[in-house]
Amino acid sequence: MSFEGEVSLENNGGFASFRGPVRFPADSTALLLTVRGDGRRYKLTLKLDDGASTAQYQAAFVASQEWKTLRFQPADFQSSFRGRAVAAAPVQFADVRYMGLLISDQQSGRFTIELKEIRAEAGGSKTGM
Repeated sequence: MSFEGEVSLENNGGFASFRGPVRFPADSTALLLTVRGDGRRYKLTLKLDDGASTAQYQAAFVASQEWKTLRFQPADFQSSFRGRAVAAAPVQFADVRYMGLLISDQQSGRFTIELKEIRAEAGGSKTGM
């Protein structure tokens, strides 16, 4: 999958994102994401529901120009609402219903990131998505 576009700072912009439905096994302990990109900073985002007034969990990473598999554990995710940190219980991957990618932090200009694979580590094994 490829996510690309241009971030504009006009009209209170400064970000671009997408998300879609996902389910992880009940015993998931980590998420593995195989990506390559443009060397910019992105965030993997997780939501427990599709409500507009609920927080999301974010874990930042840099998308290098070479394929890399990144490993995320629950402790890597920070809860936020509309870009501001909020207090929330640590994320449990089995409760996640939506996953996405976000480029933000006022990084204007063109961006490109490719997502090759998403896997959940569940009790020591890996399950592909």
